[in-house]
Amino acid sequence: MLKSQPKLLFDGEYFHVRCCAHILNLIVKEGLKDRDEIGVKVRECAKYCKGSQVQKQRFLESVKVCDLVYSKGL
Repeated sequence: MLKSQPKLLFDGEYFHVRCCAHILNLIVKEGLKDRDEIGVKVRECAKYCKGSQVQKQRFLESVKVCDLVYSKGL
């Protein structure tokens, strides 16, 4: 279906479905890489704050200093 589009380079002569799917997959993975790294950092921070009662207390103090609403937990 895509090959029949008139706007393809070289009239779709070098168009290959598997190659396009692979390229799209690489683009999506690269885009999600940053998101995954941020998620890992957030999880590490949550684990650290939950590590002991002292760390949790320090976290709650930081929340108060920053005037944030803390209602649901980490």
